[in-house]
Amino acid sequence: MARPYSVAAAAVVVLAGLAWPATAGSAAPSPTAPAAPACAVSGYAPASADAANALHDTLRGQTGSDLGGTRLEGADTWVVPAGSHPVVVVDSATPLTEGSAWLVLFGLDFPIKSGTGPGSDRYVSTTEMPQFGTTIRVVGLRAESNACEGSLVLVADRSVFASHLGLAGLAAAALFGVLTILLARRRRGGWARRFLLSAPLGLLAGAGEAVLLQESGLISPFSKVTWAVPVAGLLLAALLPLTRRRRVPADAPAQPAGAEPWQAPAHVPLGGYQADGPFTRTTVAQVDRGTHRDTGERVLLKVVLPDLAAAPEAAARLTREAEILARLDDPNCLRLRDTLRPPDLPPVLVTEYVDGVTARRALDERGPLTGPQACTVLDGALAGLAAIHEAGMVHRDVRPDNIYLDAGGRVLLAGFEVAATGDDNALAAEGVPPYAGPQQRRGEPVDGRADLWSAGAVLAELLTGAVPVVDDDAGRVLLPPGDRELPAAIADLVARAMATDPDARPQTAAGMRAALLEAAAQAYGPDWMSLGALTGTVVLPGGVLAAGALAGATGAAGVAVTGTAAATAGFGAATQVVTVSTTAAGTGMAQAAGTLTATATAASTPAGKVAALATPVLSVATVAAVALSGIATAQPSNSTDVITPEAARVIFVQTVAEARGGTLVHIDAPIRNFVRDSVKTIFPDAGSQLTGIGVGVPRGQHGYPAYFVAAGQVSKPDGATYLAARFDRANADQPWLMSSLSAWGDRVAAAPRLDPDGYLAPTPVADLVVEPARLPELYLDWWRRSDAAGAVVADPLLAPAGNDSWLRALAVAFAVPDEFIGQFSKRYAANPGPVSVDLIPLADGRALATFDVTVHRTLYNRPGYANGPCGTFVTLSEVPGMLRQADVDWHVHVQALIPTREAAAVPTPSPAPGATTQVIVDDSFYVREVTDTVPC
Repeated sequence: MARPYSVAAAAVVVLAGLAWPATAGSAAPSPTAPAAPACAVSGYAPASADAANALHDTLRGQTGSDLGGTRLEGADTWVVPAGSHPVVVVDSATPLTEGSAWLVLFGLDFPIKSGTGPGSDRYVSTTEMPQFGTTIRVVGLRAESNACEGSLVLVADRSVFASHLGLAGLAAAALFGVLTILLARRRRGGWARRFLLSAPLGLLAGAGEAVLLQESGLISPFSKVTWAVPVAGLLLAALLPLTRRRRVPADAPAQPAGAEPWQAPAHVPLGGYQADGPFTRTTVAQVDRGTHRDTGERVLLKVVLPDLAAAPEAAARLTREAEILARLDDPNCLRLRDTLRPPDLPPVLVTEYVDGVTARRALDERGPLTGPQACTVLDGALAGLAAIHEAGMVHRDVRPDNIYLDAGGRVLLAGFEVAATGDDNALAAEGVPPYAGPQQRRGEPVDGRADLWSAGAVLAELLTGAVPVVDDDAGRVLLPPGDRELPAAIADLVARAMATDPDARPQTAAGMRAALLEAAAQAYGPDWMSLGALTGTVVLPGGVLAAGALAGATGAAGVAVTGTAAATAGFGAATQVVTVSTTAAGTGMAQAAGTLTATATAASTPAGKVAALATPVLSVATVAAVALSGIATAQPSNSTDVITPEAARVIFVQTVAEARGGTLVHIDAPIRNFVRDSVKTIFPDAGSQLTGIGVGVPRGQHGYPAYFVAAGQVSKPDGATYLAARFDRANADQPWLMSSLSAWGDRVAAAPRLDPDGYLAPTPVADLVVEPARLPELYLDWWRRSDAAGAVVADPLLAPAGNDSWLRALAVAFAVPDEFIGQFSKRYAANPGPVSVDLIPLADGRALATFDVTVHRTLYNRPGYANGPCGTFVTLSEVPGMLRQADVDWHVHVQALIPTREAAAVPTPSPAPGATTQVIVDDSFYVREVTDTVPC
């Protein structure tokens, strides 16, 4: 008897996948079909048509046990190399008898030839996908059958502008968008005339934009919302004629929404500079964008506020900042270009130009940043603080208002009005609560660690939109309430930085920066820096983080901007696909439109203002799509798991069906005879069905060797048989083989314990009542005591699984009656093997461990009596006749069900069958081997 793996049946897992329709003449559904369908979907990407044709022939001759390629069941996107010839293979646990398949573009279905395959449980696609040539980059694939259905977005791994369709969409959006604006807003003609001229162009511009958005992956090919984009172009053509081009003075730049009216500083002479527009303001000064009249150099001008021009404190602050900036020269600190000193007035600071916004404005206009973006901002601020501290100064005013974000990707620290050296930094309790730490608020002497306290508060605000507070009495950080929960590594960094005791904080800005890099990698992945990059369209006045927000938000969640989230819930989704990418619409293009401000060409009427707000939508959307196309090209890597729960289920069902039909090619050689005999008992007639199928796949099997376990039950008129199996694969060139099979008719074992994703949930060894590595010696000690007693003795920890235990059988067989004492003797030696490293967790709180034991016995007549008559006891069925001496090896495969300490501690007055606090030992699988004999 062989029963190498005791894993109980699990609940039915209903999984659907992509299924190609069966060819003519497909067999009728087999009576052995499982109660619920399952499909495994494999993707291959050969580099040439010839390689694809050769692969077709190979794949048609294989079965589900030969799974290869990229695992696609449960996926919604498959990223393939550009220029490849993708092939999709579907293996089904249920025979496929009917089905249909379509290519999908712009929400429209185009029927295609599906594929061919051997029999009715494997199909190989034969359709050539057009997007992997030069025409299209993104295409949808949809299929449904009697067993499985699903959808998949296929994306070529290349830029959107590498396809003819992408280039055509860009050209149409840009050309017709500009023409729409020019014709709709021309001076001559009424609204109707201008609308009729611009309407066709608006439709064409919208169509081009729709093509571009779909090719870049921002709109799913399954989504019919694509057709709303041309309609939007038509609506713009109707709104734009309501506006007129009007001239406004050059010194009246656009204002951020909700900002106070800006006035050029007239109370302070600016020398050769002129103020062009606002940038930000502090409590004593306004910071304006400016230009040198002669050279055209762009700068920032920091000028005292008009009502504080005569205030000594304002003059002192600006003088102090000018002195400190003159001592600094660091790429992460705002650099001083010049200092203008008007008579009897505070100085005017001329600094380098920043083509961007403050972190405060980013928070006000966009809300909290994504994790990678926030860490990028703080990383730059800490680099600036390190330079300040090395110069012997303390900033004392670190807050989002004083952190500038440049469109070139830089983060600059500014606002040095209250900065001071270590000698005079306690002259006054300066700083802005709640960013000032407890020592700074009390006016005590502080060092650079006070700035690190403020940096921790800034990081929390960038992530949540609110500033933490500190309970000075309890000495703990109270993170702000909200919908965003900080990752553990980031929350720990904030808590350390905002410790009320300065000695408990990071001691230097460089040290906190190193801690930030480590925490960000733990929280957002090793590529968080690229996900949080602040470049190009990320930081622009009037459109703060409009495009960058999309990249960072999706990156922080581990998803690239491909539009695949909108396509479908993946292979296995029987519901209709959603029609719009909520990620892209909610944080990308929609925000870009929402943050646009009224331009100088707006009409004064309400309708004109609305139309003026919409005027640049087409051009801005095109620019954003161009910028985002690079992000969309950075596709998420396809799953590297060699086996998934869905595929494991298909292999299990197909292998059992093969064994029922007499095919044992996917059964490991040592157990083929056992499986052949067991299947006849497990499935007594053609009506017996395998139901209650469950599988347990370890997470993170990215290479070989790999394994999984499976369980099920077979209902019969006289009861049910519960069976479990283990499958192993040594390498990619070998098929999956059933390496063990167990069956019980007298008890129900627990199913594998799975995590929410359907993978095995590991059990820590420390939680078990006994360390698995100790089991072989404990078992041998138990066996020796039972052998000496001639019966299975009670053990405080171990208990036999059933009456067919090898230990029980051997103990009884060698219990020699008294009248034969002296005529028969025995010796033995035992060698245990190591416990399997694969500890299988079970749903009842136990874990399954396995190990092997080899027991050698020497049986002989009358020790030392070599020439006398033989006795009658040494006889073996494998060797005819009586033997004077025989050497026999028993190879025993032991399975141990180990309870956890928590389960063992719970009293159970009426335990369920099989429930125990002991380790249940199943040693019913063994092989006897005669190694040597001495005949009489």
